[in-house]
Amino acid sequence: TMSSTEKTQEQLQDELDALNAQITSQGATVRTLKKEGGSADAISAAVDQLQKLKIAAAGLSEKLKGNEKEFNRRSFDDLVLRKMFVVPSFEIHGGVKGLFDLGPPACALKAAMIDLWRKHFVLNEQMLEMECTNLTPEVVLKTSGHVDRFTDLMVKDPPTGECFRADKLLEDAIDNLLEENPTMPVEEKEDHLRIQRQADAFSPKELDDLLVKYNCKGPSGEAYSPSFPFNLMFKTSIGPEGTAVGYLRPETAQGLFVNFRRLLDLNAGRTPFAAAQIGTGFRNEIAPRSGLLRVREFCMAEIEHFVNPKDKDHPSFGTIAEKELVLFGRDDQLGSGKTKKVTCGEAVKTGLINNQTLAYFMARTQLYMEKIGMDPKRLRFRQHLATEMAHYAADCWDLEIKSSYGWVECVGHADRACYDLEVHSKATKTPMVATKKLDKPVEIEIGKLKFNRKLLGQAFKADQRVVSGILEGMAENWEDFAPVAEALEKDGKTTVEGFEITKEMVTWTKTKKKVHEIKFTPSVIEPSFGMGRILYSLLEHSFDQREEDEQRCVMKFNPQVAPEKCAVLPISSNPDCNAIVDEIVTDLMESDIATRVDKSGATLGRRYARADELGIPFAVTVDFQTVTDGTVTMRERDSMMQIRLPKEDVTTLLFMIVHNKTTWEGAKQKYPAVQSVEEGAAPASEPTIVETTTRSSLRRPDPSTIPDIAKVPSKPKASEFDFSSFDKEMATKSYVGGWTFSDADSAAFDKFTSVPDKTKFPHAYRWFTHIAARTGKVVRSPPPATAVTKTAPAPAPPAKKEEPAPAPA
Repeated sequence: TMSSTEKTQEQLQDELDALNAQITSQGATVRTLKKEGGSADAISAAVDQLQKLKIAAAGLSEKLKGNEKEFNRRSFDDLVLRKMFVVPSFEIHGGVKGLFDLGPPACALKAAMIDLWRKHFVLNEQMLEMECTNLTPEVVLKTSGHVDRFTDLMVKDPPTGECFRADKLLEDAIDNLLEENPTMPVEEKEDHLRIQRQADAFSPKELDDLLVKYNCKGPSGEAYSPSFPFNLMFKTSIGPEGTAVGYLRPETAQGLFVNFRRLLDLNAGRTPFAAAQIGTGFRNEIAPRSGLLRVREFCMAEIEHFVNPKDKDHPSFGTIAEKELVLFGRDDQLGSGKTKKVTCGEAVKTGLINNQTLAYFMARTQLYMEKIGMDPKRLRFRQHLATEMAHYAADCWDLEIKSSYGWVECVGHADRACYDLEVHSKATKTPMVATKKLDKPVEIEIGKLKFNRKLLGQAFKADQRVVSGILEGMAENWEDFAPVAEALEKDGKTTVEGFEITKEMVTWTKTKKKVHEIKFTPSVIEPSFGMGRILYSLLEHSFDQREEDEQRCVMKFNPQVAPEKCAVLPISSNPDCNAIVDEIVTDLMESDIATRVDKSGATLGRRYARADELGIPFAVTVDFQTVTDGTVTMRERDSMMQIRLPKEDVTTLLFMIVHNKTTWEGAKQKYPAVQSVEEGAAPASEPTIVETTTRSSLRRPDPSTIPDIAKVPSKPKASEFDFSSFDKEMATKSYVGGWTFSDADSAAFDKFTSVPDKTKFPHAYRWFTHIAARTGKVVRSPPPATAVTKTAPAPAPPAKKEEPAPAPA
């Protein structure tokens, strides 16, 4: 039964979901008013309502935050910078906003993510991968629409030439005015706020007038220049003449679109097929913020899946039909405000997702995120509202990942219809079509055209072949040509792709034609991955702190993408140990398993902590027992549990785990567990004390809880154990926190013929009492020579988890 407190929390969440739905709906209303040129009063009233809803939602969010585990941003940022995951670019020169460098750990993490992406998508789907140039001619981006998009109004400070975003200057000026005049009448204050809320909707002339009205001046003290549109693409010139304009690409997709014909030929003319590209995109963000979430240079991975617009089924859809996704459809965004968990099959069947191919890639994206270690509970797919989608798009879904910044769009999935290929085809007069062979020939209706070449030549001169080609292409399918024919019959003229055609220029006849194949311009299904945003989200999802010590931070990377898979640590600087370490590392590296070696003099627990901060999932420790029997311990990062295994098995086991062929649970079933208590970890259940020496911190059993060893029966003195030499050997060893016993220690104990004298042999006595307390072993008297008796077996050692023994006999 749910408690009253839980019910309250649930009710608050329901209220918040409902408010978020209202905010989404009201936001759509505001966008529509601005887009359609609504009156200032109507826009203002709509924005006022939107702000009230946001304030109410913020209040509810604060109430709900009390029950959530707070993200420790200070510790996270410290770890990311200190371990050099991400650092500001050109830091010693003051840095540049929106530019970051990936340090060695993040560089390896990104490489592993991309490698897994390539295997998951490109290899698995047999995609055609390309690498196109970053530098793109203006004509390409003019055709795609990018030159006319991505613009914000900017102003300059004339003496310095420094640029500023005009709407932000206006907003800041109003904030300053209100702050300097706290007693301003309410009505006057509301007038200023109304203007501030509409700052991004004003025309250049309106913005200029308002900047003058609010006395906005540049750092030099002079008035700003007239506002002008600023394109977010990086513009440059190609070649020494400076006449050819180019841009650093804002996306990777255009290189795939313009190569469509060659890709189709390479694929033997078969459709559907997909092309992919991983590369860098550039956007000259005016106000970069939120770390890696909004930067000026970023890695993208994009797929362009070309498919028949009349058949968007996917041949592999059955493999993911039962995969459940968390979907936030547009109706739910405007209604309940709640997400739904729906299978892909059901979502396509009900029309929630437009087609099988779009749903297939959404499911594959979800599986990829789970593979790299993203928290599935913090993933959802949000459908674009009608006001957000481009006019040509059939359906769009964003994979959003929840981080400390809220829900962040990281992967876009768009059914872009035929738009991209059509615009490049029209601009270049190049057919961008595919064909589908029919099992049986069919009859289709076409238009048979006859041109008046004289009139075409007089009207279009050099373009007459272009015009006739356009009309002939449309006439291959009567459905395409019918609107042109109707317009010519009714009005005597019509416009086709910018050319005005009159009825006198062309005559036509509707007829039938038997065809063996159908030509079509493919639709494009485009999953677009922002790898930088995914990388940042993975850093947040992997960050954790030990419950027993918040100072011990851990990056819980999945072994498949962890920057380094294993740390190899010698317990001592002993040459024999170091030789074995080098042997193990060489074997691991030859198997392409990234490995870190730490031979520093720090305690073993401290070296474990260093590996945890870098997200290394496994640590192999070479101890003194390794020298005697060739076994090592392997520690798993998240549980801190250890197993002991032959050193020859290390590479094979790690290779199987890293390549997802086995698991740590399987390894624990195969190899014996080792008792371990690390520095900073919770103490063992039995009473212990910690002693500090000049060499280390020691954890050992509390002497008051150890049985009276003096009462343990002894063997005859005739076979007295050589305590003197054993004590000298033990004097060279130190007990670190988490010291445990091994088979070698147990065997040595069985050789004892009596209890070592505490005064004469303190080191041997210390070792002896530890083994006795941990195993329950005792020194037993031998049976009489004439007696034939059976001795009860010693009790089995308790199965506990401690680190390997540094000092075997």
